[in-house]
Amino acid sequence: APCEWEMPEPINVPWSAYFKKKDNLYDLAARIYNKNNRFGSGALPYVFIVKDKAQNILKAVKGNSYIAPGQIGYVIETRVELPEGFDTVTFRVVDDQVKWEKPSLNLGVEDFKTFTRGVRRLYNEIYFAEGTGTVRNQTSYNFGNIEISVVLYNKKKSVITVARTDMQDLRSGEEREFKVLWPEAFPIEGVDYVEVIPRTNVFSGENFKRNL
Repeated sequence: APCEWEMPEPINVPWSAYFKKKDNLYDLAARIYNKNNRFGSGALPYVFIVKDKAQNILKAVKGNSYIAPGQIGYVIETRVELPEGFDTVTFRVVDDQVKWEKPSLNLGVEDFKTFTRGVRRLYNEIYFAEGTGTVRNQTSYNFGNIEISVVLYNKKKSVITVARTDMQDLRSGEEREFKVLWPEAFPIEGVDYVEVIPRTNVFSGENFKRNL
């Protein structure tokens, strides 16, 4: 039988979506899941493909992400200008370019503890709402960069909107507050669940150091 190394399963994409911000600016998002328990990737090329009703490609938004073994994460591109008259936005991982590898550092779900304070309406001219919470690094490593995705769901489990931010230099045992801001309005009264997923690239040796 072929081993997992020879045939890692492709990254699963449970959903992708786009969210209008203003004018022709949109946030693009996709939820990704790595079913492989031993292998992940520090080089995960992806593309959001924008098409019109006749299925012509109007724009391709390309990027590169990462994912650890068994991990769930989000890919979020913020304030992307999309062409007039687009019909659909789809997301895919460029499977034949994924560099599968076994990480030297295995992180589990409990290695980052998140506490979500919630989302509140802001009554000023610049921002409509903010989301706040804390992330605690429960590993014995210091991390150079933590990417934090915040996704708001309604009672029907549909996504209302998304946001992302980065946290620099989170040391072992350290707990720190994060904040994301939404300039544009969304149906805030419909928010039922706030999902916060912190991730870090365990395939970049420069990104983590053992806390001595």
